[in-house]
Amino acid sequence: MAQAKRGRPLKSSAELVHSDARRGRIEAARKRERLLLEAPGVPEFLAAVRLEHSTFLSRCRPNDSVCLDLKGPFVDNPRHFLTQAKDTAREYRDDPRWLDWHDEYADFLNRLLPRAGQTYIDPLAARSVEECLQTFAPPDFVLWNATLFRLVDYFASKKPDGSYIFNDRDDMGFQDEIEPILNQASEVLTLAQLPTR
Repeated sequence: MAQAKRGRPLKSSAELVHSDARRGRIEAARKRERLLLEAPGVPEFLAAVRLEHSTFLSRCRPNDSVCLDLKGPFVDNPRHFLTQAKDTAREYRDDPRWLDWHDEYADFLNRLLPRAGQTYIDPLAARSVEECLQTFAPPDFVLWNATLFRLVDYFASKKPDGSYIFNDRDDMGFQDEIEPILNQASEVLTLAQLPTR
């Protein structure tokens, strides 16, 4: 084999072709990642998640179970996902059609009661869920109230250190259409080097 000037063997034409193909695949993957991170709604979603995680500890108050919102104490707003989840839990908790989920609704409502910092419900996490659905859900997606409740419960229920109370998505009973949406969001969060679920 011929030697290059500094004693390295010259690459064969097959090695050069392989190297060029690999470089092309890498460049294509980087372009795909860039396009994914710049897709409509993705920057807003990433900003919401960054804000949620970077401010969590400063928004926790020792005797409150609901973290502060950006403007102070969380105030119920019928358009906010956390308020909608609370309303769903109150409505469905005693509804005989939802007896299988009675304990989950009651537990969520119990976690909203003031206590000494055992767990927190994060309104910014509920906002991140909303941003996720606005960004990744298909236009014909219909969000059921029970699924909205479970998403908020899954993503907004946190321990004092910011880790999540629930770790297994399979146990949450999401409607089937949610999984591809959450998988897309996880892929984007991974690319942006943010925490995923």
